[in-house]
Amino acid sequence: MNNGKTTPSSAPKSKRARKSDEEFYIVGSTLYFPKGNFGLRQSLSMSGGLNKNKNKNKNKNKNKNKNARVDGLSGESELLAPYIELLRLHRGNLLDSDRPVTLGDGSPHPRYFGWESPKTILIQPPPGPDQTSDEVRYLRKLQNNKALRAARRDDILLEANLDISAFTRPLGIEDIGGYSATENLILTVIQLCEYVGLIYKDKFGRIRPNQYDPGLRPMLPVPAHSSYPSNHAFQCYSVAIALEAVVYEDDIREELFCAADRVAENREVAGLHYRSDTEAGKALAMQFRPYLIHACREAMLDAQSEWY
Repeated sequence: MNNGKTTPSSAPKSKRARKSDEEFYIVGSTLYFPKGNFGLRQSLSMSGGLNKNKNKNKNKNKNKNKNARVDGLSGESELLAPYIELLRLHRGNLLDSDRPVTLGDGSPHPRYFGWESPKTILIQPPPGPDQTSDEVRYLRKLQNNKALRAARRDDILLEANLDISAFTRPLGIEDIGGYSATENLILTVIQLCEYVGLIYKDKFGRIRPNQYDPGLRPMLPVPAHSSYPSNHAFQCYSVAIALEAVVYEDDIREELFCAADRVAENREVAGLHYRSDTEAGKALAMQFRPYLIHACREAMLDAQSEWY
């Protein structure tokens, strides 16, 4: 007698059965697992879509990780390093199936991870002196717009260490408990992209705007690493990419990418990045998408279980 409780022998298969290194496909930002017929899109159709009333049933207490921040690899963080996801970025035999793995446009997915290679991710070098001078003049205009800086100041200070409320707010879970896996996914993506972004920064070694023009007065301490591409832009657009695959709703997707736009732009308002830094960070996020989704698929499935 089990008093109505599900026993191990009668329990349905856990979603963890999906989380293996079996072959998968990526279409847009959605994972497909053909062998087990599992994937984010399939589970949406089986569940009938996003449960928009779920928030009403959540504990109204703020989740303890709501204001979690990531200070980067050189500082302390509230999470351990995402070693599983980092491992997947560096293991070259995860995509060795006989059947091809393709992207949404039908192009072949690289059989070995090549996210450091210009053959798979092409980021143009930083602009030359003429465009850089134009960008610095634009930053001067932003600096002289005291009203804009005052209006953005609180957000800029909060976003210095990538407070995750920039993304929990569009999801409507900023003040609601029960979404720890979603918050963990955000933090994992931020940390993973911090690591990858620093490697790309080292490739280019671009000086910061205030080094080019000492008349610029950044609103925050200037990071020691180089300027191009913007890691805040790379991280925030990557978070939006991961979350849009978890919560597959057009209106939420739009809000997530608007949040990424705002955070990236605030780094320009703060005088820390050129506009081309922001554009390169976004371009890196879009090209890094298949590697990100593959590396974070377990965290994405865990997060999705909180929504559907």
